[in-house]
Amino acid sequence: MFMNLSAQTTDVINSGLIGPIYLERNGDDLFISEFLGDRISKVNISGSSAPNLTVVATGFDGPQGLLMDGNTLYVAESQAGAISSIDITQSSPVKTTIITGLSYPTGMAIKNNELYIAELNGNKISKIDLSEMSPVKQDVVTNLNGPTGVIFHNDDLYIVEQPGARVSKIDINSTIPTSTTETVVTGLQGSYQLTLDENELYISEYLGNKITKIDINAPTPTTTTLVESNVNGPAGTFLVGDELYITELNAAKLTKVTLETLSNTALDKQEPIFAYPNPAKDYLYVDKKFANSNYKIYDVLGNLVKDGVLSEQSNVLISELSKGTYFLSLKHQHKPIKFIKN
Repeated sequence: MFMNLSAQTTDVINSGLIGPIYLERNGDDLFISEFLGDRISKVNISGSSAPNLTVVATGFDGPQGLLMDGNTLYVAESQAGAISSIDITQSSPVKTTIITGLSYPTGMAIKNNELYIAELNGNKISKIDLSEMSPVKQDVVTNLNGPTGVIFHNDDLYIVEQPGARVSKIDINSTIPTSTTETVVTGLQGSYQLTLDENELYISEYLGNKITKIDINAPTPTTTTLVESNVNGPAGTFLVGDELYITELNAAKLTKVTLETLSNTALDKQEPIFAYPNPAKDYLYVDKKFANSNYKIYDVLGNLVKDGVLSEQSNVLISELSKGTYFLSLKHQHKPIKFIKN
């Protein structure tokens, strides 16, 4: 768990941005929607200590959510009530309008060629079939309170509701449209984009000037603060390796924070973790506070032999492993646990 409440951020782009809000990635390029600049820009994050900001396309009307599908970048034009797209392989991309008549579209997610759209003023999630020449929107979830961000985890669509101050979710296999969602966490402060890393959901809290996260596998998820007081109006987030990129809307800049550094800082203060029984034959147990955590098991040569999620009883079945010495690694625990399989 991240404990540092005032983690230091590093500036990536600190000038030239005009209302940066949402982020999307394609290879080494990080795309940025500039809400107040009515344009899409990008920055190469492959390693330069002073990356340059490049304007990709202009002529949008309040661009917010971005979604990459192949070489096509979809853009939610909130003030135009439209979804448009550009081909990023073109030297001077020109936008193509996909659908209009939306009620202030913000975040987007894609599943099986269907584009899910958060309509903030419509208080709903709608979807369109991208394979259709003239897509017609279909309501998925209604009766929300200002949705701004959406993201998929398997068949669950996670939704952040800005005025509603919560994250909710719905199984998209349910009958639609529906007005019923499951509340995941409440008490948020003006959130925009969601970023998911396995079971960890990162949330930008614009009004709270902080980045928080929850474990979506926890029986009752609660927020843990990752960055606080060092960000000014965080809106967009995107995770690249161990680096979390953040758009600071109020400060008009792009920053980043290294998660591995934060993890190790906090873990240095933790007590050692023990596995039992050790040696073990069928099941290996760890402290129950790690129930539902992601794990990986390596052999002595460093080969990954098994991975998954710890059970509610905080154990893992190891009966299929050959006899020998192994190492159990829990996510964000920098010291693996050595154990012997009998």
